[in-house]
Amino acid sequence: MTILIVDDDAKDRALVLKKITEWGDKNEIRINIKEMDHVACSSPAMRSIQDVDALILDVEMPGIDGMTLAQHIREQNSRIEIVFVSSHAEFALRGYNVRAADYLCKPVQTAKLYAVLDYIQKRLTYKDDEPVISLKRGTGVDKYYCSDILYIKARLHGIEVVTAEKTQEYNISIGDVQKLLPEKVFSRCHRSYIVNTKKVTEIESKLHFKLHLVSGETLDIGRAYFENIKNAILNNENGVV
Repeated sequence: MTILIVDDDAKDRALVLKKITEWGDKNEIRINIKEMDHVACSSPAMRSIQDVDALILDVEMPGIDGMTLAQHIREQNSRIEIVFVSSHAEFALRGYNVRAADYLCKPVQTAKLYAVLDYIQKRLTYKDDEPVISLKRGTGVDKYYCSDILYIKARLHGIEVVTAEKTQEYNISIGDVQKLLPEKVFSRCHRSYIVNTKKVTEIESKLHFKLHLVSGETLDIGRAYFENIKNAILNNENGVV
């Protein structure tokens, strides 16, 4: 597990680092801990943050504040677990806007930090064998767990990746992105769509060729793709729900 602590107070960073190290030793978990006292919005360090598993983030800091930093991270990465630490409890509700794992008040209590680390470790263990794809956007890179993707839609000069939480555009062809996806799970159902077959709840084939998804959305099935998508779903270990 790789954890980044971002806090402008050296004593607070050291305290959290010590507690995380003790938790790792207690649970026999190897932890790579990184430290930063602040992050500049245009800093190359902003891009390096994308490679960590969890972010322990102070709210009030020089440069870019913790909430704004979290928003930038969340725009590019749904995978990183974010934990806020602050002396001001009134900021806690804002943490839900970036799907923070928790909000801890300073001084950080050992039991509460251990609890959120336990939660993060369970999440990481569950996702341990989960394929991840990376897609370039501007100067950054977005990372997706493949299981979070509902479908991918072709657009005029690229694609849209659709998850339950957002839709994001990328300048890559639908053919090229298909090469990055696990073949056993993702299948072309239309010249404009690649669908996660594990998100399909029903195939409609009487009046129209359509797929019904867990999100409540429907996708058209191209006639040339019908047999292919039907077989892909039937061969899926979960089948059609």
